[in-house]
Amino acid sequence: MTQLTPWSLPAVLALVVAIGSYIRVRDKGHVPGVEAFGWLTAGIVIWTVAQLVAGLFTNPDIQIWALRFQFVGIVIAPVAWLAFALTYVSRRVHMSSWSILAMAVVPITTVLIVFTNEGHGLMWQSVQPGIHLGVATLDTVRGPWFTVHAGYCYAMLIAGTSILAQNLAQSRLHARPLVSVIAAPVLIAIANLFTLSPFNPAPWFDATPLGYALAAVILHVGVLSFGLLDSAQVVRHRVVETLIDGVMVVAPNDKIVDLNPTAQTLLNINSQAMRERAFSDLIGNANLKALVDSPREQNKTEITIDRRAYDISASLLDETDPESEVVLVFRDITARRKAEDRLRNMRMELQRLANTDPLTELYNRRFFLQRLSEETERVRRHGSELSVLLFDLDHFKKVNDTYGHDAGDKVLVLVSKVTQHVKRITDVAARVGGEEFALLLPETDRKGAVRLAQRLRQAIEKRQVKTDSGIVKVTASIGVATVTNNHKEVEHLLTHADRALYKAKESGRNMVCCAEF
Repeated sequence: MTQLTPWSLPAVLALVVAIGSYIRVRDKGHVPGVEAFGWLTAGIVIWTVAQLVAGLFTNPDIQIWALRFQFVGIVIAPVAWLAFALTYVSRRVHMSSWSILAMAVVPITTVLIVFTNEGHGLMWQSVQPGIHLGVATLDTVRGPWFTVHAGYCYAMLIAGTSILAQNLAQSRLHARPLVSVIAAPVLIAIANLFTLSPFNPAPWFDATPLGYALAAVILHVGVLSFGLLDSAQVVRHRVVETLIDGVMVVAPNDKIVDLNPTAQTLLNINSQAMRERAFSDLIGNANLKALVDSPREQNKTEITIDRRAYDISASLLDETDPESEVVLVFRDITARRKAEDRLRNMRMELQRLANTDPLTELYNRRFFLQRLSEETERVRRHGSELSVLLFDLDHFKKVNDTYGHDAGDKVLVLVSKVTQHVKRITDVAARVGGEEFALLLPETDRKGAVRLAQRLRQAIEKRQVKTDSGIVKVTASIGVATVTNNHKEVEHLLTHADRALYKAKESGRNMVCCAEF
């Protein structure tokens, strides 16, 4: 026989809502959390269908079998809830079959005990038919395993709720889903505890499906309608989690709200430790307010962490709220900086090679003439004095013919070192010909130039080069030319220095002569 009673309405409501929720999410199978959510609705469907069968038929055997099948759905729902929380929050992690099986050890044991209860009485010590308010029901006396089963289910429920609540609480944008994921399991727990309590006026009536029906409605409105299982939103979360750039969310009170795995790695901080740290303590050389207030194209600063360079950009999570959380993106620019440094060093080296005589490592003629042009222009515009020394090694061809070109090269290198030692920091020394050298002396009058030229001539005269063929000594003839902005010949300074050098050679060599304008 069958019976129709109002006590079946909660189960019908829960069944309709569960099926509706499943239909809504079934096309989102590629989204993390949806598969577990589907199992959650499946558990509710099995539970409510079995309860409907138990309430529809009056035959005790059918009711007992329906009671057994209720537990298939009962044990699925809490495990599916925890699995949903884990897969939704840990989007990068796909739960393996083994991890789910480990979570299901107690539920599977519960189902086995339920279907073999006649042999041990661990779930129910007795199951007897009864009539209450004209409705055929089953009166049960619970066994010891029922307590284990209930405790495990509540543990799964609490763990899943805590994980979801902690994740959603990190953003004010998830206020409604946060209330939903807390309120839904609370309603289920209240309904179940009412059923199990001694204060239940109708112990034969299981109010838990009613709690599930209300919870399903809340989840439908607060989770599904809010779009937490929409593909686009989940993809955005997944992108943030897998970005090679670090992402940090900082609250208005300077506390760190969230970090993606990349940021945790580069800052060497875990999710637990970040709650105890302030942004200013972690990255002291980055001004958060200045970053946010700066123009969008300029809201970047560069920091160095563990010898790696990062660009930090900042923006408000909610552009309409000045007190909103701030999102910071750390971009690793170490490779780019190293490449830029290498390129800069290569350019500097190329510039040095282009301006340097390879043998003596003094500047070459091209660079000397460039600097001479710059200095003469400065003299013309601003006044002051400028001197040039042009010197040549006496009888250098004889050195090459007698001792060889290797010895001649050694002499040139020695003269360049003497020149570098005698000159001042601001002076420019160059090799402008085979054995011809020049010194550019900014802000130097004729008297000072002659004095330096004499020191240089004497220093060269005192030095010698040892070769396999003997000791080589050389002397130098030096021509000095000095101009100011009053001289019309300022652009021909080098020519006058060359004439003075020729005069020194004609006058007997190893001497200093000055140009006469």
